[in-house]
Amino acid sequence: MSTVRTEPRPAWQGAAVLTGGFVVLLWVMEVLDTLAGHRLDAYGITPRTEDGLVGIALAPVLHFGFDHLVANTVPVLVLGFLTLATGIARGLLATAVIWVVGGLGVWLFAGDRSIHAGASVLVFGWIVYLVVRGLLNRSTTEILIGVAVFLLYRDRKST
Repeated sequence: MSTVRTEPRPAWQGAAVLTGGFVVLLWVMEVLDTLAGHRLDAYGITPRTEDGLVGIALAPVLHFGFDHLVANTVPVLVLGFLTLATGIARGLLATAVIWVVGGLGVWLFAGDRSIHAGASVLVFGWIVYLVVRGLLNRSTTEILIGVAVFLLYRDRKST
């Protein structure tokens, strides 16, 4: 009789699977939104409105077209992976906090008569998380990765 020895999956593999799955979800949502005539976009965050509170939960998975989604895909893949690679439970908790706090911040402080959607709140939150984590760990490499990705992403978003 032989036994199969199963070893726990390395954290980086779980991080890759979860991040890839999240990106697939983003693309599926945009396909559905396109098929629905972009009606899902209305479920983004509308600042300081009761209906806009729903957007806190939905906005990070909604995008205003494929160009918007393409601009967020690589940063989500890289930063989502790096965040989860620090530990799945820790990365998921950080993501949940960023999702809610970032969404509330947009709901409270964004301009009137606007709708906000997209994973950018997660991207910038993950950057801050990674830099702060690098500071706490006294890891120059982690700090530099966070700062470099921020500068690259900021420049890309401004074009």
